[in-house]
Amino acid sequence: MKVSFFCDKHMHGVIPAPVPAVKAVPPYYKTIKPQINENPSSGTVKRCIPFLEALSHGFIIKMWADVYVFAKDGNLTIEFSDGFKHESLGWHSSDQIPNHPLSHTKYGNLPAKWMNPWVIETEPGVSCLFTSPLNHMESRFKILDGVVDTDSYYNKINFPFLWTGDDGSFFIEKGTPLVQVIPFRREENSIFVGEIDLDRIDRLNSQLGTKIKNGYKDELWHKRRQSSSEDEDYISSVRETVKIDQQEKIVEQKINSSSEELHENGYVFIPNLISADLANNLADKIREYVERNGSQEDAMCPSSKSVAGTPFLDELLDNLTSDVSAAAGKNLLPTYSYARIYSKGDTLPKHTDRPSCQYSVTLCLAMSGSPWPIFMAPQADENTGQQYDKFGHEGTFYMGEPKSLSANVGDAVLYLGNDMVHYREALTDEWQIQVFLHWVDADGEYAHFKYDGRPSLAHKENETLESVKVEDLASASNLKQISSSGILEVSADDEGRGFGKGPY
Repeated sequence: MKVSFFCDKHMHGVIPAPVPAVKAVPPYYKTIKPQINENPSSGTVKRCIPFLEALSHGFIIKMWADVYVFAKDGNLTIEFSDGFKHESLGWHSSDQIPNHPLSHTKYGNLPAKWMNPWVIETEPGVSCLFTSPLNHMESRFKILDGVVDTDSYYNKINFPFLWTGDDGSFFIEKGTPLVQVIPFRREENSIFVGEIDLDRIDRLNSQLGTKIKNGYKDELWHKRRQSSSEDEDYISSVRETVKIDQQEKIVEQKINSSSEELHENGYVFIPNLISADLANNLADKIREYVERNGSQEDAMCPSSKSVAGTPFLDELLDNLTSDVSAAAGKNLLPTYSYARIYSKGDTLPKHTDRPSCQYSVTLCLAMSGSPWPIFMAPQADENTGQQYDKFGHEGTFYMGEPKSLSANVGDAVLYLGNDMVHYREALTDEWQIQVFLHWVDADGEYAHFKYDGRPSLAHKENETLESVKVEDLASASNLKQISSSGILEVSADDEGRGFGKGPY
């Protein structure tokens, strides 16, 4: 369901744009753990799908400028930041809303209105409910709820509110979630009143009783997809919508045994590491990035289109660190992210990875046909192994018959990059998009490869550079600035950024 937001030309790009509600999840919610204790049935509100659905449904209009509120002895002063010219505040008469439940509070008879700068347009037959952001627990003001037929009313819709805060001085920061916009299709409603079907409840309870936790989510919930055509940080919003799906995903897939399997075999297959929605959106972001910025040279796969260390890929790397650490049974430090768009006929030569890839994930984001197998075999010495010509090096060995692993969209293989020889035979389908994520053991010999020689991951670069002295960066002789991506990259006279040990 498409919802369009329009503002005056001089304000476009200046005031915060509305976002999918899931992108404005309140900070307190992010800090809540999924369980109270080790008992899997001790779930918190983090596992309550109805709670999550409410706060992530629809869109959020944010406060468009800084606001100062001074409340004392029943008098209310509200001022927007100096220089902000848009008329942003209006007042109503208390006679317009008499005898309401808050009318006897200190500021209950001072109804005001935020003068919304946005015109909202929906598809034919679709209206919008405007309300306070659900489950945000905003205590300073209360939006008076309303419904508008936004398919026909092409005009700015103001938001009446009551001040519910205490006396004192208050600062409402630009970007604060202000109003939740929930679109819905208009249709005639009917009502039926009858007796409860106890047999149906018993059947439902029997179905839910098969699960210790997440019964409603796994058995009954119809997951909705959030989307935004102009969302440059879509990975953040999708991550929040699928938080319950992805949180401790590996735990739900026998995490206790995965570490043992990883270190015994050198790899472990992880189905559904991320959702198909998230994978598809990441694939779109990679295509858009390549179209806009081009791809970098990749000596290992010269005909593929490669991307390294973009903010959205590094954010994925960062977000999966705790889960992959649990699966590996190690405290891992992220190093770098990398992605390829493979074309028909592309191969991945036999190789092992450099130290920055001690623990690696290859994750399928999109494909045009069937799963494309990756082959893995333990590296060996010349007395026990089979020799092959490694990419960039002669006379390397692997042991035994390589294992073939096939991954669908969202599936991943976690493997020991320094120890496992891995490769792909020629791609027979038209294309495939893979992302590669890498870590090192925080307590191991390669811990100094954290961030792969960069001061930070790309999505946190700005906040890191603010704390790093310019002269410190200038003196780092093994680093060079990449202006197109804004990341710092290991130079060719080091060990390179690719999977093997060559300068790629």
